[in-house]
Amino acid sequence: MSEIIMNQETSATQVPNVLPLLALRDVVVYPHMQIALFVGREKSIKAVDVARNSDNLVFVVAQQDSLTEEIDHDNLYQYGTVAKIVQVVNHENDENC
Repeated sequence: MSEIIMNQETSATQVPNVLPLLALRDVVVYPHMQIALFVGREKSIKAVDVARNSDNLVFVVAQQDSLTEEIDHDNLYQYGTVAKIVQVVNHENDENC
């Protein structure tokens, strides 16, 4: 599991047409908001890795049903926001906490 800290200060950054998608459960991210997120799903970790290997930008969107594990187009809200990852902290042995 990883903790990522993001902010929306992307106005000066050119936003590409395609970004990795980070689906969020039980949280909505708004423009200019700074937030720490815990990322644990394999697809979400992959999205963070892809962003970290390019421009640190991800497209974050909330899930409609937070209990659903799968990231499905029909379970995502229509609108999201572009976020910039500013820090990633890997947590080892989170299962023992």
